[in-house]
Formats: sequence, structure tokens, C-alpha cells
Amino acid sequence: MKINKRSDNMKLKNNVIAILITILIGAFLLFASTFGESLASPNEVYEIYLNGKSIGYIKNKEEFLELIDHKQEEIKNKFNIDKVYPPEGLKITKTSTYNSNIKSTEEIYHIIDNIVPFTIEGYTVTIKNDNKKPLYIYTLSKDYFEKAFYNVVSAFVGEEQLNAYKNSTQKEISDEGERVESIYWEDEITIKKSLISSKENIFTSSEDLSKYLLFGTTEKQKSYIVKDGDTISDIIDKNNLSIEEFLVANPDIPDKDILLAKNQEVSIGLISPVVTIVHEVEKIEKITNKYETEYTKDSSLYKGSTKVIQEGSNGIDRVTEKIQYRNGEIIQLVIGKSEEIVPTVNRIIAKGTKSDPVYNFEPIIVGDEWLWPTIKPYVITSRFAWRWGRHHNGIDISGCGFGSPIYAAMDGVVTEVNSSCSNQGYYGNSCGRQWGNYVRISVNNGEFTLIYAHLRNDIKVSVGQSVTRGKQIGTMGNSGSSTGTHLHFGVLDSSSNYINPCRIYSC
Repeated sequence: MKINKRSDNMKLKNNVIAILITILIGAFLLFASTFGESLASPNEVYEIYLNGKSIGYIKNKEEFLELIDHKQEEIKNKFNIDKVYPPEGLKITKTSTYNSNIKSTEEIYHIIDNIVPFTIEGYTVTIKNDNKKPLYIYTLSKDYFEKAFYNVVSAFVGEEQLNAYKNSTQKEISDEGERVESIYWEDEITIKKSLISSKENIFTSSEDLSKYLLFGTTEKQKSYIVKDGDTISDIIDKNNLSIEEFLVANPDIPDKDILLAKNQEVSIGLISPVVTIVHEVEKIEKITNKYETEYTKDSSLYKGSTKVIQEGSNGIDRVTEKIQYRNGEIIQLVIGKSEEIVPTVNRIIAKGTKSDPVYNFEPIIVGDEWLWPTIKPYVITSRFAWRWGRHHNGIDISGCGFGSPIYAAMDGVVTEVNSSCSNQGYYGNSCGRQWGNYVRISVNNGEFTLIYAHLRNDIKVSVGQSVTRGKQIGTMGNSGSSTGTHLHFGVLDSSSNYINPCRIYSC
């Protein structure tokens, strides 16, 4: 009996073990079956990358793109467009995965929207200049930039001249006049279709873009309401502008001599172009060749007394000029041909040398005694006036040629000399000196100080040297902060105030 009972217990135990094994095998087979199905059927999804980093999975790509489009109604209305695109760094890749963490399109959208803005289709304009970092301009239409660029060129060249040049309809110069020989820009400009961040400053009109190209900003420029009797000269004097700046800022005004209407609104904004427009012109004009005053000594006349030996009269020359403008400013002027139409007759005055026992004095300096500091013919390319936001404290004399002689305008003593600069100016080596190579001469015991600037580095006088009227002190150059060959001639009075040299020379 005991043996049988033990046998029954063993059978029961074996049956329980068999049942447990069967259950475990079944569970394993069920798990294996499920896992096998998983291996056989991975999830077909789209992985979203932002700037190379995965931010999650979505099921439906089209649904995601439609959501982006729907969410950006504000951008559409702002730019008056029909389509908004994902950020430039967004990449959508179709893939298969066993990862069950699939995000909704809404979740992915909000993740992206919090990191980078969405984009619209437009054009990126890149402007590269040797002296500046690249400038990027964004616009909805390529036509906007092309029209704006045309407007800027017209402002500097003149619309009539620009169209005649483009259409090859310029007239030949018979007696006087000018022709545009070339127009180009110094910048490297590229226009590329691209997706642009909706948060960039995107131009939606050629008018706004024209303003930006001219003034360097889209902010409203200062304006002036013309009063009864106002001339352009009055307006520029009141607002520290040059004629050139005023005409560029007001392209609808063709020249400086036009009459303005009362209550007419004109721009008095200071231009700051973001592009560099160069145009070259041939100009033929008649210029007045002013007579000089020559002096002779007469021992029969007492000191301080003079006698006119010959009256002077101005001559007229017809000159052919090659002029280069950069953004409306003359940077180079060369006189290639000069024809005398009316001869110049110099005035001749005898100065007494005889001593007078009662009166013994020297005459005061008068305008006729000042010698013009360059050879003739010449052209004054920049006057004693405001230009580009600063006052030009002298006159610029061009057309005489690089290396042409520069003369002392009056007797005096050299007080300062610099000849350490190279002969290349602003776009080369300015040597840290605005005037480049220069000479300062004190005249009439400090009544005036004369400044001769931008010379070549072959100055012919030294500090402390006495110079006589007409002595060559150097040659014309292009040193310092200079954009072309010319002489900057400045005059200071005894209080070190700059005065207009044309008050002395009547130029």
C-alpha cells in the first residue's frame, strides 16, 4: 500500500511538471510568433531631421506639409503669397523602424516652430565688395531687384543719359556736351532663387528696395517743403548737402538750376549707397582761363606804390575731359585735349622799389597777388561745401595730370611737410593720413596758412624754408584719403578757421 501511494504522488508530480512545461512552451511559442511577426512587419514612417538632428517620427508626410501650410496664414497674408515651406534645415526621410514612439504631426510642428522659422520662396541677392563683408538682400521677385538697380543707376547717371547709352542713341558732340562711355559696378552681384526665412527683411516692392540701395535703410528720409523763393542752393546750404547728393536723392529733379515750386516736397536725406556704380564720361566744354597778375620791379616808383603796365583779360579754352564718377562723385578727371578759343592776357603791374624817407611800408595782400597753384587748364571737381555728411574744407583741383607741378601761391615759410606716403590713395595705401603727402606754408607772418595735399612723395621744399610766389613745391598726386589724382588746396586764417579759397581767387 505505501509503495502504491508513493507511486501515485510521483505520477501527480510528473503531470504538474508536464503541464507547466506545456504552458511555458506555449508562452514561448506565442512570444516567438509575435516577435516574428514584428520582425516581418516594421513600421513604415517618416523621420524628421532639423539641421542634421533627428527630432522624431511621423506617419504621414503629406499631412505634415499641409499642416505647415495651413498654420502659416499670417505669413501668407504678410507677403501676399500662396505657399509656405518648411525651414531650410528641415529634412524628411522615409524609413522603416520598430520604434513605436510615433509623434503626431502637431507635435513635430510645434517642436520645429519653437526652434527655427518657416520659409517662403524668393530670391537672395548677394553683394560682395573687396572692402566690405558680403551683404545679403532678400526679395520676393527678381524683377524687384532689377528695377531697383536700374533706378539707382538712373539716379547717378541720369535716366535720359542711361537710356541713350543702353539704346546706343547718344548724339555725337559737336561743340559742347557729354557722352557716357561706360557704366559698370565694382561689386560682385549674384541673384539666386532660394527659400528665405519668413523672419528676414524681405522686400516686396522695387520702390522700397530702391530706397534701401540708395540710403542703406528703409526708414523714411528727411524731407523739406519748398518755401516761396527757395532755390536748390538755398536748400542744400541749410541742410549740409552737396548738389550731387541732392540730385541723387531727388532723381526726378534733372539739374541744379531748375526752379522749384512752392510747397514742393524734396528729399534732404543723406545717401549711403550699398552698391558702387561707376560711370565714365567724355565731356567737351568751354572753360574760362583766368588771367594771372605778373609783377615787375620799378626803381622809379617808391615802395608801396604800383603802376599798371598792362590790363589783364580772361581767355577761353575748349577742353576735352575724361571723367570717372563713383556713386555720383568725381574721382578722376583728365584733360586730354585743350584748344585756345580766346587768348589769355596777363595783367602786369610794376612795384616800386625806391625808398621813401617818410613812408616805408609794404602793401597788404590782395587777390591779384595770389598765384593759381596748378597749371592750366584745370577743373575744380569739389568745392568748399558740404559733401557726404562732412564739410569739405578746401577745393579739389583736377585735370592737370599726375606729376604736374604745384606752385606756391604766395611768398611764405614752410611750416610742415609730410612725404612718407605712397603715391596710391584711398583704395590703396592711405598711410593713416587724410592729406597723404602735403605741405603747409605760412603767408604774411601767419595771416594765412596754405595747405597743399595729396601730393606725390617728391616734395621739393623742407620745413623752415622760405619760398617765393610761383616756386614749385611739389607735384600733383593721389596720396592719403584720395580717390583720384588731384590737389586739395586749403586756406586757414590767423585764427585757424578754414576759409573758401574761391573768395580769394573768385573761382
